[in-house]
Amino acid sequence: MSIQGNALDKDFLPWEREGNPISRRLVSLMDVLRFCADTFVIVLGTLQTVEDILYYKVSSCQREAVRSYSDNVANDGFAYKPSLEILNDECQKLELYASHKLIKHIISELNIVTYGGLKEQLKTLRAIIEDELGDRLFVFIAKDKSLYIDKQELFGQEVSSSFPSAQEDIKEAGNCYAIGLHTACVFHLMRVLEHGLRALAKDVNRIFDKQQWHNIINEIESEIDKIRKGKNFDGKKERLQFLSEAAKEFSYFKDGWRNYVSHGHSKYDGPQALSAMNHVKAFMIHLSTKLTE
Repeated sequence: MSIQGNALDKDFLPWEREGNPISRRLVSLMDVLRFCADTFVIVLGTLQTVEDILYYKVSSCQREAVRSYSDNVANDGFAYKPSLEILNDECQKLELYASHKLIKHIISELNIVTYGGLKEQLKTLRAIIEDELGDRLFVFIAKDKSLYIDKQELFGQEVSSSFPSAQEDIKEAGNCYAIGLHTACVFHLMRVLEHGLRALAKDVNRIFDKQQWHNIINEIESEIDKIRKGKNFDGKKERLQFLSEAAKEFSYFKDGWRNYVSHGHSKYDGPQALSAMNHVKAFMIHLSTKLTE
């Protein structure tokens, strides 16, 4: 289903991006209701209609002693087929494939099934539809958490411009926080910091590749110390202060979060993840004033 203004194209599902079942998109409650509520009502309403037709037809015939549950429904098949075809189409829209398959089977046997057999098939169909609908799961995101979902510039334009390769992890950190995956949120935040650490290393002519954080931070501090002991130190005080503070911050993040989340030693709750996010965001904004990738 594509969404253009208030118009909905029901050729595909609202959570698919442009009809591609592999590419998913966020949908609002309104999107789901526009598509699923109508379809849900049609599915269960149509099924109820077929069941009612069968019930009243058989009840009437039994009162008149004309036929019983063991009789064949072939002569009355036309009364059920249109509704079953509508039901089949709606089940396809909801991707209820087991239900769709059973409906096709029921339609194909309308000329040979008995009233009793059709009743049991419809009973089974209702159970399968309810089971399949129960298996379709959606994640509810609270309104205050929706501010963090799929935000390419969650940390601001300055960070996006200075560290473009960090944007995917920034977005995923926000997504994980919004849906309650708080430890995963902190994990992605530590990956965000690695882009800043790499830029800091580059600024002092070091390469951060596969070293442990402890090792690269020591290398950076060693280079900072060389700058401090070099000539023209007075003209570099502002830069040295920035570099020294940044290196210390990375040590803080390493000891406070990175080592624990990377080695599976800690789990984080919502407030802890939000605290980590606010700290990382503020620090990355600070780095973006002096450093770029």
